[in-house]
Amino acid sequence: MQKILSLLKQFTKPKVLDRIMIVDTLDELHKYIDKDYLPKDYGGTQKSISELSEMLQTEFCKEEMKIFFNETANQKSDEDKRLGEKTVDPFAGSFRQLQLD
Repeated sequence: MQKILSLLKQFTKPKVLDRIMIVDTLDELHKYIDKDYLPKDYGGTQKSISELSEMLQTEFCKEEMKIFFNETANQKSDEDKRLGEKTVDPFAGSFRQLQLD
């Protein structure tokens, strides 16, 4: 990872690099992240990664979540309510001007 990080240094801003930390041991990790927030796999007190993964899979497979994701995927903006000129390109425009109704 150190070699990858040194390669990234050439292309990344120093401010971003200051936010990246590489640790070699779990004890070093615990200096930055409290054990109460880490899974058992990393010496923490939370559920293991496999337990968390199973919980997420169970939650996302529920019928109400399937309905939610389908509804969210089908949401669109109503272009008839847009102020100003109409655009055909869905990615056209900018956020330089904010208009509130």
